[in-house]
Amino acid sequence: MGKFVHGYRTDTPGATGSFCFLVVSLCCCEIRIPIALTMIKVGERYRPWLEPVLASLLKLAPKAVILADRGFGKATWFYGMLEQLHAKYIVRIPVRKKENKNKIAAGAAQFQYWMKESKTNNKVLLTVHVVRDNKNRTYFLATNIQRKSGKHLLAAYLNRWDLENIFKDADRVELPTSSRNPLMRLYCAVLSFFLFTLWQLQAILSRTVWSLRGFVKKLITALCKRLSCVVSAVGEIQYHLP
Repeated sequence: MGKFVHGYRTDTPGATGSFCFLVVSLCCCEIRIPIALTMIKVGERYRPWLEPVLASLLKLAPKAVILADRGFGKATWFYGMLEQLHAKYIVRIPVRKKENKNKIAAGAAQFQYWMKESKTNNKVLLTVHVVRDNKNRTYFLATNIQRKSGKHLLAAYLNRWDLENIFKDADRVELPTSSRNPLMRLYCAVLSFFLFTLWQLQAILSRTVWSLRGFVKKLITALCKRLSCVVSAVGEIQYHLP
């Protein structure tokens, strides 16, 4: 396990610890396509892995808008990286500075401020939109997209929930594991996302509508037939010997 386990407590019976996955997904035309996935170690920097992945993604979809939540919204390096990639972005940010809170309290719908990082002295000028949804919840969105209303930006940003839901959909593949082996965790996550992607592709190419669980079962049955084996009720593979 080593550095891959976050927040593990040895005195908790049955505890496996938490594992951190970083996922990049392309969402378009109501289809969610996992592009890349990695497992993050404790204290590991995201940029060395993330930058080449986003660069490749933007070659495939040059007009894509990068959506990210507050975990990235407080990192100056993240905005610097996106600017170097010439990427459009909408990022939800936390508001902590008193002067920004005063601007919001005064009713500002948009403001700019310099975000600084104390450790490196890096700074970036952000344009922030203050937007409220239909339930009067307030969002602070940093973006480099110009001539768009706050409501338009919020509507685009809320597509980020497709990434949150992709984890729930991948769980429907029903490939759970309580293994403490990081490689097994990563294998199960990658395979779940891969099968979820195949299921979406099948829905596009075929007139037959399958549930995700039904599709996975059909796929396993076809694979077992090809390999001349069966899967028992407890998940054991049994081969038909000649």
